[in-house]
Amino acid sequence: MENKNWIEEWAQQYDKNGKLPKQKIPCSAEGCVNETTCFSSNLKNRVVAHAEGIRGLLRGFKCRSCRTESAVATKTTGTAEKPVRRAAKKTISKAALKQTRTEELTAQARNSTANVNAVPVRFKFDNADHVRQLTEGSCMRPDIYLNNDRACDGCDLYEHCACAAKQLLSESGRKPKAVVAGPRRKK
Repeated sequence: MENKNWIEEWAQQYDKNGKLPKQKIPCSAEGCVNETTCFSSNLKNRVVAHAEGIRGLLRGFKCRSCRTESAVATKTTGTAEKPVRRAAKKTISKAALKQTRTEELTAQARNSTANVNAVPVRFKFDNADHVRQLTEGSCMRPDIYLNNDRACDGCDLYEHCACAAKQLLSESGRKPKAVVAGPRRKK
């Protein structure tokens, strides 16, 4: 600004009216001609945050470009005067993630050793402990379960079964549905 007393004039107007003569504050950095819009709550919050009040704000106000230049200048390395930048996060595509996960699982499978002397376990369906161990995770006769309207009627393993879905039609309170063998033929 041409007039050197503009800071005092603007500060007096702000003290009197709570407003500045213009909505834009000029940058105080040397050689910079940028002006930044600053009014209403934005201006009031800046004045409150500044230790010296409105006069200090007007004297030391710098536009965004000047602030970033000074921030980059303070974070320079000593050798080549290049700005220090944070390492950018590498974005990895889903296909690449899937490929690396597949490679990890393949490597695990290759490195794992199989027991050569393993003997298959024989389950006896008349032994209650064997049936419980076999049916802990899931139903061993889903064909019967699904064909009987989600009931275990007629399953040989029902007595010792440990499956969570275990139930009889009579216990569930539902009536059995009529089984339709297929389309009827015309006579």
